Amino acid sequence: MSKVQTIALDVMGGDHGPGVVVRGAVAALSAALPYDLALYGDASAINATLAEIEQSGFPVLDERLSLTPLRKLWIAWRSARLLR
Repeated sequence: MSKVQTIALDVMGGDHGPGVVVRGAVAALSAALPYDLALYGDASAINATLAEIEQSGFPVLDERLSLTPLRKLWIAWRSARLLR
């Protein structure tokens, strides 16, 4: 059994705001290619968009709202090390 990969996404980098980026990331989720999605940026904007998505009938199962900069660095380091 293989580990599920985590894709980290900075939602604040889009030209049209975080809502478009979050919706695109959620739309890309697939049962055929499962992965975890870590969203980084303005927690209130992310939560608002996830709430809208959940109200539309798409199940939002888990949210991690904030990570310290040290935790982000550790996750990036660990991910790079696991890919070696």
